Amino acid sequence: MKNSVVKIALIISASLGFISNNSYAQNAKFLEIIYKKDISLKVDTAKNNAHQINLSEFNAPLSDAAKDIRYSLKISNHNSVFKVVESLNNDSKNNILKKAAINIGGTNGDFYINKQDSTAILNKTLLDANFRVLLKPKKWKIHKENKLIGKYLCYKATTIDTVNNSKGVHKFRVNAWFTTQLASYFGPSAYYGLPGLILEVDNGKMKLTATEVTFVKPFQIRKPKSGKLITEDEDSSNQIKAEKNIKEHFDDVFK
Repeated sequence: MKNSVVKIALIISASLGFISNNSYAQNAKFLEIIYKKDISLKVDTAKNNAHQINLSEFNAPLSDAAKDIRYSLKISNHNSVFKVVESLNNDSKNNILKKAAINIGGTNGDFYINKQDSTAILNKTLLDANFRVLLKPKKWKIHKENKLIGKYLCYKATTIDTVNNSKGVHKFRVNAWFTTQLASYFGPSAYYGLPGLILEVDNGKMKLTATEVTFVKPFQIRKPKSGKLITEDEDSSNQIKAEKNIKEHFDDVFK
């Protein structure tokens, strides 16, 4: 009888400990999540022209450059900010490759999210000007599939990205994995709005995967105030202008 009581007490103690730790994880308001990046986008070599062939040689170096890139998602109460944290080294060639790798997949700039008022802003520099882009929320579909990322049980969700560039309007399927064991709503880059924290996202061009989750001391995140406030459509127009400038540059180089 005594042994039975001891066993029950141990089970209750263990259960309470689990609940306490899980509750802490559920209610923790100050987090930092580090993500690694893998690039799946490859330069299209279907067109047989000089600059496409030369650009295709960057596929492998771009993938290698991405391996050294890390992003940070910091969460403070109802706010979050996502940005690159890996500093570029002094080698000019590697700097160029890393900057290109950072840009691929829509991960360039500082992404600010406010859960209370559902505000999402991308603070970025383009065409030598600073902008604050108002991001549209994603429409997610949650699936029954699940898997572990680290020690966290994650569920699958999908959405569609619509990209408007110089080649037209394109749609990409996005796969995300989120956990309900951590702060809900937040995620990397422009991916947020799920009933849990997104620990992995793949948009067909790149994949971000969480490698570290740390509970940190309280800190503040301030809403970005500098830069011209524009819509996503206006940002797409700016991107098209930038792409045309880059294409003209390569056309001149490889004439």
